[in-house]
Amino acid sequence: MKDLQHITTFLDGVSRYFAHVSKDRKSLELGTPYLVRNHEQLGLDLTGAIAISGKTKGFVFFSSSRALLKYLLLSLGESEFSDQYMSDIVGEVANTISGNVRKTLGPEFHISTPKVISGHLDNDSLKPERLSYVLPLKWRGNTAQLIVSLDSIDARE
Repeated sequence: MKDLQHITTFLDGVSRYFAHVSKDRKSLELGTPYLVRNHEQLGLDLTGAIAISGKTKGFVFFSSSRALLKYLLLSLGESEFSDQYMSDIVGEVANTISGNVRKTLGPEFHISTPKVISGHLDNDSLKPERLSYVLPLKWRGNTAQLIVSLDSIDARE
């Protein structure tokens, strides 16, 4: 199943990102990915959104609690936790994970610059005809989600 291979690639990207930031793999807990219809409410406090174009279209979202973003900033040596810093780091995580996936999926997997969304995701980002995979995670006990909503995940199948 092609979607499952893609999801595994995204999970590997999340693991690599947090292992690199924290220098330890034990602080990351990956939950079981699940499939949702896009009319369900998705998204946590802040979300970095990456538009995907090329061979497939859609979005990749890294959605996080503010607490996780604060710990990420601390891990990177920052002591400023303003909304601007939180927005920058959530966009950077989404961009880094998507960029690493691009290395695996090839040059036809085009990624945009990140857009930051506050609160739940809206219908502009989550097309109702699509399904999305939600990959729940906890890092140092704080919650985040990677949400993958691509054309290849089709609700009509």
